[in-house]
Amino acid sequence: IASAQNPVASNWAVGGNTALSSLLATQDADGGYTFPGGSGADPFTTAQVPPALERAAFPLACGAAPCFKSGATLP
Repeated sequence: IASAQNPVASNWAVGGNTALSSLLATQDADGGYTFPGGSGADPFTTAQVPPALERAAFPLACGAAPCFKSGATLP
């Protein structure tokens, strides 16, 4: 995202899976996300998913509002 590339573009797809579809596939039944090779969902990995799904580049620019407050949107 920060390098102006599209994570759902065909040049990022491997075996028909884009970066975002692969990310969504790591979601556990409880809603958390598991780091590849991890044994289960963890808070650190799960907290990084919403900005990725919003296609927000790091560092996040959230202004005065907390980035991860329920209902918050990213620019």
